[in-house]
Amino acid sequence: MKRIVLFICLILCCLIFAGCSNTPYIGENGNWWVGDIDLGVSANGEKGDKGDKGDKGDKGEPGADAADENPQGLAFYPQSDGTYAVSINNALYLNKIIFPATYKGKPVTKIVGELFGPMAYQDIDRSSIQEIIIPDSVVSIGARSFMNCSSLKSITIPSSVTNIDSSALYGCSSLTSVTFENPNGWWHYSSHSDATSGESIPATELQDTETAATYLKSTYVYHNWYRSE
Repeated sequence: MKRIVLFICLILCCLIFAGCSNTPYIGENGNWWVGDIDLGVSANGEKGDKGDKGDKGDKGEPGADAADENPQGLAFYPQSDGTYAVSINNALYLNKIIFPATYKGKPVTKIVGELFGPMAYQDIDRSSIQEIIIPDSVVSIGARSFMNCSSLKSITIPSSVTNIDSSALYGCSSLTSVTFENPNGWWHYSSHSDATSGESIPATELQDTETAATYLKSTYVYHNWYRSE
């Protein structure tokens, strides 16, 4: 305010001194001039006080991240063909596990045992699990996938599944019913051979859900299973 008053006084004095014949103007140095007199006052004025900080904006809605898409605590592994494999991982404390058909917009085609971390290939207690739902996107059930699900009583193998690896249902002591949606064309063979040197399993035997359960958890638990198309 003082500078403004001073500026006005200087202009008045300069106008009186110059006989009011000169109009104030901005010189090359950015100051106000009257005739040949530099008033020493910047034409830009004083720098204003810093304004108050604005209010913080509202927090945006959370995105659809992996936690939103995976509330059960399953583990997903990207495959070279662009699909995903999945394992039980931290879902071992649940009573019911529903494996998703897709993850991040890609098909889930394999169920596998624990591949990484402290639970990898360990004898994990999964006695809390009583029900497992497998989607028809799955084509392979890997070794030890459902190992030690000792409270699991029944499970359905979708017709999309074409192989079940060794020990997939090892330790599932309460399992009494396995339903094969497609019981035709199944073979079992040891890990040291292949399907052509293994033995076929008659469809009539796998249509019996109790027999199928006994085969998978006991009789041929250490064998790999393969279904020919």
